[in-house]
Amino acid sequence: MHDGELGPVVDYLYEAAVRPELWLPALDRLASASNALGAQMLYHRPEGAALHTVSSGLEEISEAFFREGWHISNSREVRARARRVGLQEVITESDLFTPEELDRDAFQREFLDRFGLRWFSSFGAIHFDQISPVILTIERSAKLEPFSRSEVEQISAIVPHIQRACRLSLAVAAAAAAGIMAGLDHVNRAAILLGDMGLVFKMNAAAERLMGHGVTISNRKLRASTRDGDRLLQRLIAIAAANKPPHESPPLDAVAIPRRNGRPLVVQGAPLVNSARDLFQQARAILIIRDLDNRMEPDDFLLRELFALTPAEIRLAKAIAGGRKLAEVARLLGVSTETARAHLKSVFAKSGAHSQSELSVLLDRMAGPQDDR
Repeated sequence: MHDGELGPVVDYLYEAAVRPELWLPALDRLASASNALGAQMLYHRPEGAALHTVSSGLEEISEAFFREGWHISNSREVRARARRVGLQEVITESDLFTPEELDRDAFQREFLDRFGLRWFSSFGAIHFDQISPVILTIERSAKLEPFSRSEVEQISAIVPHIQRACRLSLAVAAAAAAGIMAGLDHVNRAAILLGDMGLVFKMNAAAERLMGHGVTISNRKLRASTRDGDRLLQRLIAIAAANKPPHESPPLDAVAIPRRNGRPLVVQGAPLVNSARDLFQQARAILIIRDLDNRMEPDDFLLRELFALTPAEIRLAKAIAGGRKLAEVARLLGVSTETARAHLKSVFAKSGAHSQSELSVLLDRMAGPQDDR
């Protein structure tokens, strides 16, 4: 490493902060400027490492790291936690091991040596919570020299910039998640974002209204109210939130969750795939829940613009389409049966419907997407 090589990398990292697809090439640039094989960002939990973004030079190594179970426990992570390394501190292998300890270490001998790795430099990029930091590690080939004190100082100088870029990325990802949920709320779709380990990360207002009506949340995990329903739901969650490429998972798209009172809930689940494996997108999967007992209604604006219905006619049309008899609708709206009948005749003439059942079908089709009906 030479003075000035990391400056352009920092500039590129700020661009990646608002364009998640650039994090991978940003890590490639960081590795190149550091004379290293690659760089990676791992979300470290007490249960083991999870979400990750890894540069091209470490892709094969990263896959083996997770496949062989080293993400659950390795000596680097164990020693760094025991040492209580601070978020700002840049450490290397020499801060955790003596040369003799490193030679005897199982993670080094059984895994890293196989890929020609030995030297590293790492620091905390951001905390998702108090005990689960995202660690950025730069891996250098064992054929080269370890990171010198001067190089560690250069890396330390850019750590605040990287942490700022990470915080911005987290904010951008949160805004994107909020947009998804708000959009589904707008079309009356209950939606839940699942984070790491399939835990509930965020839900929209429509989903909140379903809590206690067939599903509930216990210890941040979505549960069904019946044993059979919960078995189906947990299988769907496990598949949707699995830490593996979607094509390697069983093609389970939706399940029907039985309820003791009412018709089933239809739950669809899918992983949220990002080509850059953007770890700042903390949501790993999305569940969309349809309550078969909850009839959707078209927007008043749509009925007014398409059919020129008056506010009174819109109220009557929605009530009639909901299956109520004309006399009941009249009582609900506080009008006479004759007035309600006149409004209904006008609605038929303007909409082209010839019966209450036709009107119900028409409004149902206008209420939202038909792909899950």
